[in-house]
Amino acid sequence: MPKLFFQIICVLLFVMPYSSFAVTESSGFTLNPTNGGKDSAQVRILLKMQPYEQVSIKSPEGKILSVERPEKKFLQTLRARVNVANHFYFSNWHVETVPVSWKRELRKLTLKLNFYKVRGANKSLEERVGSMEVAGILVESEPGIYNLIASKQATFRDIGGRVRLSLNAGFDAEKDQGRLKVAKFQRKK
Repeated sequence: MPKLFFQIICVLLFVMPYSSFAVTESSGFTLNPTNGGKDSAQVRILLKMQPYEQVSIKSPEGKILSVERPEKKFLQTLRARVNVANHFYFSNWHVETVPVSWKRELRKLTLKLNFYKVRGANKSLEERVGSMEVAGILVESEPGIYNLIASKQATFRDIGGRVRLSLNAGFDAEKDQGRLKVAKFQRKK
């Protein structure tokens, strides 16, 4: 009996993750763990990030105060696959995009963005800063590549209430006209 139990566990742990099956979510898109999403649509997401660092200063009275000081502002355009989780690393940041729902007929996409601060000498430690959901409309820029038209703002704070990160996610159709790549046939409308 223990030998049979061990064989079942081995099959579940080693064979099942590599089997080729597709799981269809109720949101309308197909997840296929075997191909890694190589043939899926891609979406461009604009991130405007303003990180803050905590600095200790000494007041004229001799007290040590902790204040937030803005660091270098980041402007990143992420290019993520629609049906799988994606990971992006830049500077001391790790951004993860996780698909929540995609309504293909309406071209509505909802993504969850997770933000991590990378620390340590070997950059092996990650501190979770926060997460947010961005929902918007997809506008095609090239065949299979879409821009996420949405505007979501968020400010993440630590336990003490100090600002760690403020950001805007998604393309604004009016403000980001220069960065927005739209297909030629859609510009004429």
